[in-house]
Amino acid sequence: MKALYVFVLLLGIFWSGCTVMQEAPSGTVKRFSDASEFREYLLGVSSYPADSGVRALVGGFTAVGYGADELTPPSPIPPLSSLRAQPAGKPVSADRYSVTNVQVAGVDEPDILKNDGEVLYFSGTHGRGWKGGTLLVGALPPENMSVLSRVPEGGELLLSGSTLLIFSGTRVSAYDVRMREKPQKLWEMVFPGRLVSAREYDDRVYAVVEKRLNPYTPCSMLIATLNGKRVEVECTSLYYPEDTPSDSAYVLLEIEPESGRVLRKSGFTGAAGSSVVYMSGEAVYITYPYRKVEYGGYLTGLEEVLPPDLAEQVRRVREYRISREAKAAEYRRILEAYMSELSDEERAELKQRLYSALHPEPREKAYTGIVKLGLRSFRVEASTTVEGTPLNQFSLDEYRGYLRVALTTGDDNVVKVLDSSSLKPAGEVRNLGKKGERIFGVRFAGDLGYVVTFRRTDPFYVIDLSEPESPAVAGELELPGYSSYLHPLGNGTVLGVGMEGGRVKLSLFDVSRPEEPVEVDRYLLPEGWSEVLRNHRAFLVDAEKQVFFLPAGRYGYLFSYSRGMLVPLGWVPVTGAVRAAYIGEYMYIFSNTEVVAIDERTWKVAGRLGLGAGKPEVWYWK
Repeated sequence: MKALYVFVLLLGIFWSGCTVMQEAPSGTVKRFSDASEFREYLLGVSSYPADSGVRALVGGFTAVGYGADELTPPSPIPPLSSLRAQPAGKPVSADRYSVTNVQVAGVDEPDILKNDGEVLYFSGTHGRGWKGGTLLVGALPPENMSVLSRVPEGGELLLSGSTLLIFSGTRVSAYDVRMREKPQKLWEMVFPGRLVSAREYDDRVYAVVEKRLNPYTPCSMLIATLNGKRVEVECTSLYYPEDTPSDSAYVLLEIEPESGRVLRKSGFTGAAGSSVVYMSGEAVYITYPYRKVEYGGYLTGLEEVLPPDLAEQVRRVREYRISREAKAAEYRRILEAYMSELSDEERAELKQRLYSALHPEPREKAYTGIVKLGLRSFRVEASTTVEGTPLNQFSLDEYRGYLRVALTTGDDNVVKVLDSSSLKPAGEVRNLGKKGERIFGVRFAGDLGYVVTFRRTDPFYVIDLSEPESPAVAGELELPGYSSYLHPLGNGTVLGVGMEGGRVKLSLFDVSRPEEPVEVDRYLLPEGWSEVLRNHRAFLVDAEKQVFFLPAGRYGYLFSYSRGMLVPLGWVPVTGAVRAAYIGEYMYIFSNTEVVAIDERTWKVAGRLGLGAGKPEVWYWK
């Protein structure tokens, strides 16, 4: 009897929540009409358990190569102090200053370093030597740099006018920094759920919050507290997909930086998991893992296996608006009662017929839901689902009325072009990479897209997107290693930052002839890791000087690309360099313990300032 119960239990659970992906889901969404519909939806379309391991990181792979301690000092690249002084260039006004390296110009992203042209706001990486909090560093003149003040909160930063926002876990703190020596705290917002992402655009802050749901979630949901006061969102303002389980609400908040007041709210329900947020100047696109659950889905076609009266009972249970667990209990009760009346031979025969009907199971496909929230309307303007999963935010790009999406499916890699107003398909490019490869890097730039797939070698693809209805591979290049971050440098060149043989690799691609991309130069750093591999905000380009900075395992490195090749200017004498910024003619290199200012006309040290608990470990310059 125990074996019978186990069999029926497994069968009941299988029927009550089997995953079916035989056809692409529609991706259409509706709006809840009232609290009753909201609760019935959560009861009838329950999702996977919260501990099912759904939450996975999609950013690029962080390759583990040689550890920094296993490498010799970076002798192939000289320290900057060994270079001859360069002739000074023409003076540049002090209002020339860098901003965070972001995906979309004008749409700022949180990072640990911000720059307003006079003050550098730095929060550190909360590692060795960091005291915590956020520093306001007076940058000018560089020989007299000083810490103006320190605020206690630390995390990723956004700077909107004179308001500094500090994102730390599920908390946002805002400071008025007009008085740099005495910043004044303005407000604090706490999210009971997960802060997925944030942006600053046109003097407004946009935050995407994920809140877990259950059938007992009230219609007026707490989405945040502002200075201890509740900020709620009504369930009737949410949209929901018709045929996917939902256990989370994704809510977009428009926040006034000076007051913290939530100006507008909108969102939708979906499955919890890895979510990508892409924001253009017109809309916010939010992705979520799309799963389609059909209760009793395998009953179709099994009428010959089950007696008619039994099949009818199960079909009735299927229509009940009750939870998955309750349906499983009903299936078990019905099947136990029926099978208990069978002889051993009849029971064995039924089990065999059931197994034969249920196998082979269709292969499950991964789908991603994409929802577009318009910044003007602040409502869901379109939604869809696509087969596959995006790598990170660079997998999405809006351009001239189209949304381009790069995805890895189970056995293929594809770039899809969707009409951005309706998210209906316009065209696609398939068969990128060999079998078993997945997308490691992607970047869109105007009419071109660049995709890197990897398993053992690195196919670098140039995609022609000038005709959205018929995109095509323009050119392809195969080389060892891979590039996980791609950065267009202008003049038909693209820089790739990746790994090869356990070391950080820089590749300079000439894509001026898209049909014949060429790796014109490459450089292997004596480092086993760089934060740029997973975080584009750690990268800095000074386009006017045609130089770039990237931090690596132990040091920071400066390269010139002015002559169409990678020319190492030197490694920066800042142990554990993590970020860089420039103001006027000076570049400032930060670590947890110090900041060094370098004159970009001579590449010599112009000033330095200790930040951490003690002295820097190593000094290479005098």
